[in-house]
Amino acid sequence: TREGRGLKAALLLALALLLLPSASAQTVATNKVAEPKQAVEADPNEEPVNWITVGVGGVSTSGNRAQFQERWGRKQGVLGGLQDFHYELMFGQKGMLELDGRAMYGGEDYSVKLQVVDPDRGFFRAGFRQFKTWYDGSAGYVPATGGFISLGSDELSLRRGEIWVEGGLTPPDGPMLTLKLSREYRKGTKDSIIWGDSTQGGVTRGMVPSFREIDEIRNRVLADLRHTVGRSDFGIGFRLDMADTDNKFKERRTPEAAGVGNRFVTQRDVFESDMFNVRAFTETRFNDRTLLTSGYSYTRLDTDIGGSRIYGASFDAPYSPAYVDSGYTSLSGGSIVDQYVMNLSLRWEPFADFVVVPSLRAEKIDTGDSSQYSVANVPTGITSVQSGFLTVSEALEARFTGFTNWVLYARGEWSEGDGYLREQSTPVILRNTDSERFTQKYTVWANWYPLRRLHFSGQYYHKTVDNDYTHLTD
Repeated sequence: TREGRGLKAALLLALALLLLPSASAQTVATNKVAEPKQAVEADPNEEPVNWITVGVGGVSTSGNRAQFQERWGRKQGVLGGLQDFHYELMFGQKGMLELDGRAMYGGEDYSVKLQVVDPDRGFFRAGFRQFKTWYDGSAGYVPATGGFISLGSDELSLRRGEIWVEGGLTPPDGPMLTLKLSREYRKGTKDSIIWGDSTQGGVTRGMVPSFREIDEIRNRVLADLRHTVGRSDFGIGFRLDMADTDNKFKERRTPEAAGVGNRFVTQRDVFESDMFNVRAFTETRFNDRTLLTSGYSYTRLDTDIGGSRIYGASFDAPYSPAYVDSGYTSLSGGSIVDQYVMNLSLRWEPFADFVVVPSLRAEKIDTGDSSQYSVANVPTGITSVQSGFLTVSEALEARFTGFTNWVLYARGEWSEGDGYLREQSTPVILRNTDSERFTQKYTVWANWYPLRRLHFSGQYYHKTVDNDYTHLTD
């Protein structure tokens, strides 16, 4: 029939298409529907790229719970949460994103870290970490009775942590720039081995527990820039470091005594510092045998101190003249240090196996500090110190390796310096001193390697130091 002839023609056409050359097959293949891919079984030995781990547990103790927590670094009770978390993702041609985390309730251990990196562009990192350390606040005991002296709970702990952000640009042919901001802190209470005294048992012993209240913060800012121009590398960077400390040391003395004999000591230590540093360097390679390097650094350290040591009827008590112990109040003071450092060195290889390195270094340090305090609310001690030192050092070293299995080395170093020292303390000290120094160092040595597992070494070293002090006022 006509329908049968049509069906036969269609089958013949289909068979002809299947038998066409590969070029024709490629032409019609564009209209084919892709077949589904076969499922690939995961390799059980291959480590996973992303994962999450959770856990729960706990511990119950009897006896000295504070000692257990300090020794094992964990708290009694339920512990659980996110033990470990990792996620990573590729983007672009080389980029990668990574995220890690941890959060354990009861263990007081928390952290999170994010990192995004593209080697041809730059990077970004940020993170947070906080954890606790535990301490045992107990002290000694009375040998006659075996009894302990306690000021309350012996379970002390200190929380530590850091939060930071960092980023940078790392283009292949451009300047490299990095910047980092961070903040570290410690806050809490920890024990101290400076124990208070007690007369229980008829003998005075240091057996009364004491502790420290910690409150510390430290902020940092770091930045660096580096670039290459021709045969030279240039770099500059700065760092700002700011610390703020307000700690207290608390001690009880002779708790068995009555009246002012049973006294509480509160010593407060306040410290603040700002440190600023800027530095720069250059490296220039004139050829394969000559390299010139130079560097400069300036640092200023500015510190302030404060505090008091007060005896009273309780911790953090106001000053009372009834207690005759030698405490102090209104402590204040500070210091400033300026440091300048410059160095220059040349590595020269005049011929094969022989290297000569001359170098020069100059350093100048200026300091000034003062402090004062009061006893019985009367200004008592005032001290000030000023000093300055300038040191210039030159060095010349040479190394020769032209003899088989031999290394010959020689070095000479010369240093000249002068400085001054001004000290004044009310009412007993007044001192003005100038000084000059000259130092020489010479070193010669040789190494011989006759066998693979045997070598001989000989060295000669000589040093002379001349110091000249002029006491203008003493």
